[in-house]
Amino acid sequence: MDFNTHSIAYARKSAETGELSIEYVYGDYVHMQAKNEFDVITLINRDFSALTVSERDLLLRAVYDGLRPGGLFVFDVMSSDYFPHLTETNLFQVSQGDGFWASGPHLVLEQQCLFSQERVQLEKYTVVETDGTVRDFNNWLTYYTESEIDQILHTAGFEIVVSNPFLSDEQHGDPDMNRGFVAVKR
Repeated sequence: MDFNTHSIAYARKSAETGELSIEYVYGDYVHMQAKNEFDVITLINRDFSALTVSERDLLLRAVYDGLRPGGLFVFDVMSSDYFPHLTETNLFQVSQGDGFWASGPHLVLEQQCLFSQERVQLEKYTVVETDGTVRDFNNWLTYYTESEIDQILHTAGFEIVVSNPFLSDEQHGDPDMNRGFVAVKR
């Protein structure tokens, strides 16, 4: 489930290439309407870290409602252990064709700002397309401690059964960048 049409199209194309039978749903997972339908719900690529506190609480309620009793929630977050390794940056990239941000040629300007006391990172992307269209995207990322995640999950009715830095779908030079969790619905 995703509310980005480019992401859904990319996922469908990848599934077709791999001859995988996967149903993709266009929608906002924060407002998922399911009742005891799933044994496992996953949230990948550290999306949990990009949610506001109110979005996070809505998501956890939706996941809790969607899982059957004893169901598992598998997700990853940005680890607070990695936050001190970050630096503020300004970058750009040129895409000649089909890309994540736009389907045609475009320029992406990226600025990374850090808010140390809150352990929050702002990734600001400005996308400039050849027709002059300019779009801004702000990606706020919260870096969590394991004890913070434990408390958040406990309040939402979950219990951590596995905590591991290698549950992420990406490999980075420093394994402490991500922390993955498997939580069971109590």
